[in-house]
Amino acid sequence: MKKTIHINIGGVPFTIDEDAYQRLNEYLELLRQHFKNKAEAEEIISDIELRIAELLFQKVENGKKIISIVDIDEVIDILGKPEDYEETGEEKSEESKSTSSGPKRVYRDEDSAVIAGVCSGLGHYFGIDPVWIRLIFVIVFFTMGFGVIVYLICWFVIPTAKTTAEKLEMKGEAVNFENIGKKVEENVKDLEKKIKDLGKEASEFSKGNLKDTGNNFKNGIYKLASLIELIFRKVFGVAFFVVGLLLFSVMCVIALNEWQIMSFTNDGVQSFNGSELLGLIVDNAENRYWILISLTMLIIVPAISLLFSGIVLLFNIKKSTKYVNIILLCFFVFAITSTSYYAYQLSAEFRASETTTETHTLALKQDKVLELVNSSVERMDDDLHCISQLSTDGKINHFHPTLTIEKTRGNEVELLLIKSSKGKTSTDAKAKASHIEYLFSVKDSTQLLLPNKYSYPKEDLIRGQDINMVLRIPVGKIVYLDKNMEEIIYDIPNTTNTYDGNMIEKYWIMTEDGLSPYEKVTVDI
Repeated sequence: MKKTIHINIGGVPFTIDEDAYQRLNEYLELLRQHFKNKAEAEEIISDIELRIAELLFQKVENGKKIISIVDIDEVIDILGKPEDYEETGEEKSEESKSTSSGPKRVYRDEDSAVIAGVCSGLGHYFGIDPVWIRLIFVIVFFTMGFGVIVYLICWFVIPTAKTTAEKLEMKGEAVNFENIGKKVEENVKDLEKKIKDLGKEASEFSKGNLKDTGNNFKNGIYKLASLIELIFRKVFGVAFFVVGLLLFSVMCVIALNEWQIMSFTNDGVQSFNGSELLGLIVDNAENRYWILISLTMLIIVPAISLLFSGIVLLFNIKKSTKYVNIILLCFFVFAITSTSYYAYQLSAEFRASETTTETHTLALKQDKVLELVNSSVERMDDDLHCISQLSTDGKINHFHPTLTIEKTRGNEVELLLIKSSKGKTSTDAKAKASHIEYLFSVKDSTQLLLPNKYSYPKEDLIRGQDINMVLRIPVGKIVYLDKNMEEIIYDIPNTTNTYDGNMIEKYWIMTEDGLSPYEKVTVDI
């Protein structure tokens, strides 16, 4: 029966055969002799022991209760012996290549972390710059909304590379005694350099002369300014990136959906087709195409500029961006020039303004209350949404004509339709105004039915067509405003300065001083 020994390697207890223990001691002594001339020998041996403990623990996890000499030999084969790396020339080069790489594992790299080292660790694993991983997380966060959740999950799931062996595995380097030694040496050299630099600064500061004090003060101011610059760069970088990404995303969605634009109304969210609306303003198809292209570029180019500037500021890109800026500037200048050209062309279509007035005498019963009723079946709260709805007979529909009430000296009730429009010339504007149709009617000689809609031929295009109505009633005439008339009445003068919205569903009588509330209604309506 073999004698077993309880040992502790790297803080982990193991039960090991006596001959295995002897082989392990010989191997460690061999390594100590190999690294004896190095100042960091103890740290190297300590890291190698940690790696040995990891490899032996894997065997224990697989059901191995007692570590045998075979297990130790397998560990030694993985880590390598000093004589394996003492070849010369080409043989050493080939051997180094075969032992310089190993299987990669995902770890968080806290040595080069911005937050938790997730992106740095993934960058090592996939062999790409961590900047691109960070950029992917930012884009996923702003476009899909779950970038932060994914990052937090990775932070929780992915372990940190703490030991030298784990750091080598993270970079895909073989975890053998040579690479462990090199890594520890690099870490020690980095630490020595930092200590040396710190000592140098302390030495210079301790000289205490005025020049050094002035230099230190200047360096302090410079570092403070650099810190402030860094903060502003990050803040503005995030702001530029977010605004640019939002603008770019919104414009891409709008353009891909044929300029379907959302409109928020009292009835909820509505939408209208921007290209269709433009077709009601510009009759030339080619011009409409270039106007849409120009408007798209006018917004997308600044969005790309903001997005690009945000990336440059966030990741402190040092490469010259001159050519990118020149290209973006050229596109932006083209967009402004093109938009200005078409805007100037279109403005000529609105140069003249004309008005026509139609007077209609209403056949009403003199002794009856006149009831004003909004006769529209449809009720629209957003002109932009309504404009895009063409009627079946090829006419453009507008909504929300306005009505006010005035006193007349005669005995007749009159309705004035004041139609207005713009055009290239006065003649053109007057013709367009005269084409406006408003289909009011009188019912039972007591009701005036006023639709909340007017229309004009599609070929007239949108040229600021509008209609305002004036209802003239004699002194003593009583009117009643239906509840839906709030959509039509506009700034009706009255003796009590009552707001339009508070005039509906009430009776009003025309007096010498103007329209007044009428409480006692005894006539039959």
